[in-house]
Amino acid sequence: AIHLVADKIDSIEQLQRVFDHELIGHFGIQRLLGPALSTIKDGIVRLAQDGRSPEGSIVKRFFDANKAVYMKEAIAAYKEEGIEPTPQMIENAMDAISGLLAEETIATLIEYAQQEPLAARTRLPSFMGDIYNALRDAGFTVDNEADVATLIEMATDFVHNKRPDLYKRLLRAHEFHNK
Repeated sequence: AIHLVADKIDSIEQLQRVFDHELIGHFGIQRLLGPALSTIKDGIVRLAQDGRSPEGSIVKRFFDANKAVYMKEAIAAYKEEGIEPTPQMIENAMDAISGLLAEETIATLIEYAQQEPLAARTRLPSFMGDIYNALRDAGFTVDNEADVATLIEMATDFVHNKRPDLYKRLLRAHEFHNK
């Protein structure tokens, strides 16, 4: 289930971006890649930990932004339990959810690639090699950027065509709410 908070969405463009992030970046990619997603997540974690290459630095930026959100949530959860968390406790909690952080990073990268295709194309070249290999391991024929773009389009089409009624209802509800 995807839960959107209407008060947090200011425009139809933001709604489209959030919905695509959730549906394409999470649901569509999970359905499309299946178990191969795990290999890509491992690559994301490695790049984020290294962060020295150009593509690693952008992955690290997105990974760290997602990590900061989850760190705040972890600190709040500890405090709600009456526990003052140590930095090590928080770091252990983040290590435990590194796969989740990697998946959020993938969804954010997809969102970024849709908004800034040229920047994404020039800043993620060797990371794309890891994606190509993972996709090949999953049985897809992938030789270049266009093939990956086609797969993302397939994930988008899968989501939009599988649940077009939901997508259209969500857009109509947003328009009604913001009149």
